[in-house]
Amino acid sequence: MELSVRKSVISHSSRWYRACSIWRQLWKLSCPSKIKIFAWKALHGCLPCFVILVNKHIPIDGVNCPRCLTEAEDIKHVLFTCSRAKEVWFALGVWEEIERMLMVDRSGSIVIEETIRTGGLSMEFNNMAWSELVITCCWYIWWQRW
Repeated sequence: MELSVRKSVISHSSRWYRACSIWRQLWKLSCPSKIKIFAWKALHGCLPCFVILVNKHIPIDGVNCPRCLTEAEDIKHVLFTCSRAKEVWFALGVWEEIERMLMVDRSGSIVIEETIRTGGLSMEFNNMAWSELVITCCWYIWWQRW
């Protein structure tokens, strides 16, 4: 019994540490506050995309993406897999890296979390932090969606 309690405490504390770490990293990024707040909302699954609105029982006409009409509009789709989002990632020359991150069946918020967690510099963008590049582009894609 004691061992399972200890494992539970360790598991809970490591999740808590990871969560605290991601928030510290997010708020330390060198980008405008509105982009950090956008990332915070995405990480919490609070972006008002159609799937989230329907899950909150907010009446809308449908859940398909208004841009491509092919898939349900969730965070992953609108920011990473929609044809318009892919155009942005291709234009920046980072689609291969985004696609690699999407290989694991992840939600869009988990992709953003992993981006912030791994950090790193992107040499093609004047040593701009990879996480700053990705969340800024996500914000742009979201802002431009209508």
